[in-house]
Amino acid sequence: DFKSGALIKGIKKAKGDYISLIDADTIYLHR
Repeated sequence: DFKSGALIKGIKKAKGDYISLIDADTIYLHR
């Protein structure tokens, strides 16, 4: 249970990093 919880947390963090990466990319392209 703890393992899957850590995995979900890791996926959420990775998703957040990916989204902010895309945001930075779009901001960079549209300035």
